[in-house]
Amino acid sequence: AVVSTQSTGIMPGNEKYYNFGVGMVQFISINSDESIDEGSTQGVWFENTLKKINANRETWPWLVVFQHRPIYNSNLNHGNWSGRNTYDIEEGWPEADYEGWPDHFESLLLKYGVDLVLAGHVHQYERSWPVWNRNNTRHSYRDVTAPVHITCGHGGKSLYKYIKGTDKVDGFNSTAPPFSAA
Repeated sequence: AVVSTQSTGIMPGNEKYYNFGVGMVQFISINSDESIDEGSTQGVWFENTLKKINANRETWPWLVVFQHRPIYNSNLNHGNWSGRNTYDIEEGWPEADYEGWPDHFESLLLKYGVDLVLAGHVHQYERSWPVWNRNNTRHSYRDVTAPVHITCGHGGKSLYKYIKGTDKVDGFNSTAPPFSAA
């Protein structure tokens, strides 16, 4: 079978975020290690791309965003990505904080009807119910009005058993947050 792809626009020049269509699905890749607030280059590009796609939803009824870090995750090693780092990537070299995560990002997901958000980073699998604003969930996949988030970060490294720096504290949250379906 031949798969055709179609982009709604060119890459913004840095290849850190881009979009393409395959069949009835439009995919948008964004960089979770960069600001995505309304004044940032990525934030402006992301909203403009969403507008273009929404003008053609009859062509692309499904809209999938994929990124590295999840904004919904219950694993105790990383939790929900907020744009604020709580650890250093190398001693003495703290990672920068990034603006627009999760608030502006999530507002765009809702405004433009994103169906699915795929993420990695956390070395576990987790699937959400349709969710927005952390605790607003709908425990059904019928007539969905908010995106489903899937974290599938177990490629290339072993799964987390314990919280980093411990050998006995389980990395799983024993009480699943309301958004977690699996």
